Amino acid sequence: MPGTVLAAIDRYEVSVKGLACPFCAFGIEKKIKALPGVHDVHVDLEGGTVTFEVAGDDALTPPAVRKAVKQTGFSTGTIRVTASGRIEGTGTERRLRLDADDALDLRSSPETEALLDDAGRREARVWVTGSVTRETKRDVLLVESLREEGK
Repeated sequence: MPGTVLAAIDRYEVSVKGLACPFCAFGIEKKIKALPGVHDVHVDLEGGTVTFEVAGDDALTPPAVRKAVKQTGFSTGTIRVTASGRIEGTGTERRLRLDADDALDLRSSPETEALLDDAGRREARVWVTGSVTRETKRDVLLVESLREEGK
């Protein structure tokens, strides 16, 4: 995909269904730490969540996170992310490209709609935060907040 600027998911907060014991938490933590670029892993046993940061050139996609959690015998609930990059497209065709095969389609509220379109037109680097949901075999980021580089 020549000329495409890739985005990156910098931070994940993953709800893990059924996470209830320290041994389970250790297994999830070990599996998540083994993923490319992952650091600062924190398992909140009471809240049933795993939070971690991602750095490096390897894109860590929500499907890869879901697969890692599933391999430990659990399933994911809500996946919240902070992603950075440049927006491709406009309106219902708006997305952040993660790699050649994966992109996060962006859905927004009326409050963030104009900001996303404006940042996309100017090819500005943005940080978006929201929940990832699966729709028709694609990951969709429901944008809750947006911050633009330099603002």
